Amino acid sequence: MRRALIREREYPNVTTDAALEFAFTASRLGASELFEEARDVLRTVDVDQSVMPFPVQKFKFHAARALLSESRDHASEEAAAALVEAGRTTSGLRYHRKLGLARSDFKALRARLHAIVGG
Repeated sequence: MRRALIREREYPNVTTDAALEFAFTASRLGASELFEEARDVLRTVDVDQSVMPFPVQKFKFHAARALLSESRDHASEEAAAALVEAGRTTSGLRYHRKLGLARSDFKALRARLHAIVGG
């Protein structure tokens, strides 16, 4: 993923989900040695609709920010935002309404996020 991030800096017109996936993976795995780097990488991620059109992408973004947050209030806000995206039943795309949904793939993570929001 780091190599993909380097390539994206070299060619800024070509983007992937590498930054999002790096931060999401580090946060889910609890790889604390990567947390600072993951926070830095997330700062480069644009949640603009055209760059990140799918609810699952927004879910991963907010979930990673919640898990990486150093502030309880910020973590709770981000966890709540992630859960909103996880609850979406349509993508917002006219012809592909079910494309890019978070679905039930992240059951354990959703439980963690609920705990952050509630506790």
